[in-house]
Amino acid sequence: MMRLLGRSRRADESTAVNLIVSEAPDFDFLSEEYRSLFSRSSAAPFQSPLWLDRIYAELMSERCARRLIITIREAASHRLVGLIPLMVERYLGISVATFADCGVSDYCVIVAATEDLSSFRNNAALKLQLRRTLRTCDLLIVRKVREPELAAFDILGSVRRAPLGLGAHATALFGSFEDWRVQVMTPRQRRSLDKKRRSIERKGCLRTETIKDPDQIIAALDQIQEFRKSRFKDTDKRNLLDEERYFRFYCDVAHDPMCRAYVMTLDDRPVSIAYGMARNGRFHLLLTGFDSVNHRNQSLGLLVIEDAIRDCISRGDDEFDLTIGDQSYKRQFGTVETSMWWILCHFGFVGRTLSFFLARYPRPLALVRRFARLSGFRTDRAPRRAV
Repeated sequence: MMRLLGRSRRADESTAVNLIVSEAPDFDFLSEEYRSLFSRSSAAPFQSPLWLDRIYAELMSERCARRLIITIREAASHRLVGLIPLMVERYLGISVATFADCGVSDYCVIVAATEDLSSFRNNAALKLQLRRTLRTCDLLIVRKVREPELAAFDILGSVRRAPLGLGAHATALFGSFEDWRVQVMTPRQRRSLDKKRRSIERKGCLRTETIKDPDQIIAALDQIQEFRKSRFKDTDKRNLLDEERYFRFYCDVAHDPMCRAYVMTLDDRPVSIAYGMARNGRFHLLLTGFDSVNHRNQSLGLLVIEDAIRDCISRGDDEFDLTIGDQSYKRQFGTVETSMWWILCHFGFVGRTLSFFLARYPRPLALVRRFARLSGFRTDRAPRRAV
């Protein structure tokens, strides 16, 4: 069921392209129209058709959340030109809309062609319709926005922006692998990795294979899951792959042609694996795992990343994205940091008050969300969707 909102009739907006904003809770992300929109956009794999389909069907099915999928269409042709994937939850009576990432998406963007996003920002009628659609919420929170994508969110009208407190890290790829390695890595780093690689090679036949077949990628994910169990043992860190629904999610997404895995084996036994997705010449590293029980302190994680970079360069990729997080190992690959931001957009008095407070003190929001989940204190427990 789709709810349409009327276009503004203001005379000073007559030159803007006529657009219709709709709330489409049953939107089909696997449809041809969304595949076409995604192909025209510069969105990351985190907004790909299968990725979003599985987020809503697999991950949101376990949460008491309402779908809020906003579509933007040309009025005359009904052609889909934009989409904002959201979910709405209530915490202690407060209605909060967030991007539908469920902890697995590193970047949140509005899905639209670059030229359309530019025109959207100058369309006052569009901004009015979007705010009307979001008026059922007290607050909209968008975390994990890369600085280059910040301007796109101006279509939401007045928003508050704040640094997320961590960055995303990517390295540009160029020339041959050997040239790239000399340019971005210090002699000491190269010697260290070469020494580690020779040490492992003395134990047997070491090689790294690129995997594209979905069944083989799923087998690689299963191995990553086993590797990470020992890594996260006796720590308070959350291991998503230990949770069945998240493991199912990554296995489902493995059928996307953008996915590939790099499996390093020693005498045909997996010892290190990197898993990610590639789009528009950019590889996004999502998960890694290595045998820390039998090969501790041998930098297997760094070595498989290095082999993955070698393969990406041979394919002509332009960038290797180690994504969000400020782990020190990323600097060894000559990464450049991109600042990450979060956005607050309020609606009504309650939202305005919360927005003002949270822009200065963001920590209380996490505490409220955690308390609400632990106590089960919700006011809109939605029925679970059948999958």
